[in-house]
Amino acid sequence: SDLIADSLTTLDIEQAYITNQSNGSLNPYMQAAVDASRRGVRVRVLLDSSFFNVEEDCDNDEMVRVLNQLAKDEQLPLEARCADLRSNNLEKIHTKGVIADRKSVLVSSINWNTNSPQFNREAGVIIIHPEVAGYFSSVFEDDWKSSDVMTASVTPDVMKISIATAIVLILLLYHLSRRRRYY
Repeated sequence: SDLIADSLTTLDIEQAYITNQSNGSLNPYMQAAVDASRRGVRVRVLLDSSFFNVEEDCDNDEMVRVLNQLAKDEQLPLEARCADLRSNNLEKIHTKGVIADRKSVLVSSINWNTNSPQFNREAGVIIIHPEVAGYFSSVFEDDWKSSDVMTASVTPDVMKISIATAIVLILLLYHLSRRRRYY
């Protein structure tokens, strides 16, 4: 948490998922990141978009909406996205990492939820080294750039439903045009 609280210019966060506290407030890690953005730190949050992290009512896509709405309402340098897995040829994002000021990196097993830090044996390491941070920053940047807001909102399920709907409409139009020829 000090890594986030002590950041001065940028925070890039890539997580498998982030959930709120049971009372609906932001979890302590995400709250620290929002507080950093209130100090003027540019915060970017990239979350997994696997079906199991976007199909429920309180998961990653809702977290992205909450964070982006908060950023809009308060004019914060904060942006969140769901990763475009297809563009990066990935099955899922399983990372639990933070890059602070492009010189420090947290790599850990800690999920940003209520359970993980309180009830699990978790491990993590903070590496303060510009070259190491540079490597992680370039990977984050690649994931971030290919996960623009428009792409991230079109999940594979939405794409399948759209294609199926288009096929049904084409078949319906074909059927109607054939019926008109006979009458």
